[in-house]
Amino acid sequence: MRTLSFTVTQAQAGHALGSLLQTQLGISDSLLARLKRREQGICLNGQRAYTTARPLAGDLVQVQIGDDPVKRAPPMAFPLSYTRTRISWCSISPAAWLSTPPPAPLGN
Repeated sequence: MRTLSFTVTQAQAGHALGSLLQTQLGISDSLLARLKRREQGICLNGQRAYTTARPLAGDLVQVQIGDDPVKRAPPMAFPLSYTRTRISWCSISPAAWLSTPPPAPLGN
């Protein structure tokens, strides 16, 4: 994961860590929320820290911003078939749905 870091200056000392991350590193609210849930997402002097912590001058702030890889479903082969049973369960593929008219209703 990619790590960003900066050293707190005298002017920044005493400010909340969350606001420092947003102003110094340009971290958005949504990324900040994700970082708070990671084990080593936000560190102050090598230790996990809360966004409400107030660092002192000379403290090292580190943030791991690399997102975890997204697990996506593998793509499906097209065209898929269209099947319908007497109980009216359907499996519709986009190709079948767009290219064929709907079937006639089943009689009672």
